[in-house]
Amino acid sequence: MKAPDREVALLLRDRPDLLAVADAIAATQREPRRARTTRGRSRILALAATAAVVLAVALTAPWRGHGEDVVARALAAVGNGPVIHAVIDSNLRGVQIVDLKTGRHTPVIQQLEYWYDGRRHELRFTISIGGRVLTEGLTGPSGSQLDPALAAFATRYRDVLASGQAHVVRRGAIAGHRVVWLRLRTTGIFGEGVALDAATYRPLVVVKLDPLEHQRALWRVREIATEARNPADFVRPRPAPAVHGEAHPTREVAPEKAERYLGWRPLWLGGSFAGDRVAYAQIQSLTSSVSATALPVFAVSYGRGVAGGVLLEESRQPALGFRLGAPAPETESGVPLPPPGQAVVAVTGRTCQVQLRAAGGLYVSILGRRAMQCIAAARALRPLASTR
Repeated sequence: MKAPDREVALLLRDRPDLLAVADAIAATQREPRRARTTRGRSRILALAATAAVVLAVALTAPWRGHGEDVVARALAAVGNGPVIHAVIDSNLRGVQIVDLKTGRHTPVIQQLEYWYDGRRHELRFTISIGGRVLTEGLTGPSGSQLDPALAAFATRYRDVLASGQAHVVRRGAIAGHRVVWLRLRTTGIFGEGVALDAATYRPLVVVKLDPLEHQRALWRVREIATEARNPADFVRPRPAPAVHGEAHPTREVAPEKAERYLGWRPLWLGGSFAGDRVAYAQIQSLTSSVSATALPVFAVSYGRGVAGGVLLEESRQPALGFRLGAPAPETESGVPLPPPGQAVVAVTGRTCQVQLRAAGGLYVSILGRRAMQCIAAARALRPLASTR
């Protein structure tokens, strides 16, 4: 087998998509062992045949015209209504659900829904997890709580397509869908990549790129289209009431005597964990703006606690580290607590936090530096023998 002729390669040097077709044609051709004297004439005929086939592909392929047709179809797929409405999913960064028995990790999905009116420069958005809205707002295109690259896609995708600043860069497949990748040069700080469904030309995936064009974030587009403006979609939401809480240590206790002050048998990790002994055990009192009565909390620190060991906190109701006053138990980031046997694991900077609901109904939070150590601590939880 052989590569395409040099003349074909030069002819198609600006069209890698058609050059690939020519390469495939060349791969099916073998040079005959005889008839050396007719090689020049056969080569001319082969070159002409290859060019003809490539020309036919160029005239019928949906990506002809250096990607202009793809971009035009992508623009048509969005529509020309005054308001862009989209629903986009993404994995909540640094947060996963972990099965403590199997170790299986499951990402936490957050959903963004937005309406953008380009004429009025109004962006209305909601961010939800598990069907519950956590954040919502109505702002200008640059004043939202969205990632700047995602906000740019939400507000400028249609304009970039129309201005000719989107270019086809490659083709591939995502989850069984044939896709065409566009590069948007001006929407984000360093630009974005958008994967279009090769059949419908609707965006399936948006990726945020860094200066070296490495992927920094990924969003999955569930739907996007334009529609007429509905005033109800642009009503400014009421601000959520501020919620705050503060824990105050009331006494240090020997772990085995904690039950007499708490009224329940606490969980702990034993006299030592991962080579670190108990540094202190405390009874704390949590006061908050959502409850008229203080909530007792049991805290046990191993080694240097959050700075190097682990810190265990537990209570009969969601306390610090959980969203106080939430209609159902959830973490501060809005992740609903999974059933006993599973835990929410969140890593931010140099801190890891594991939160779970234990089989006895206690709400437990474990903080440390390393995720694996915090997960191991969650697996090691056991009732503390009492000496009431």
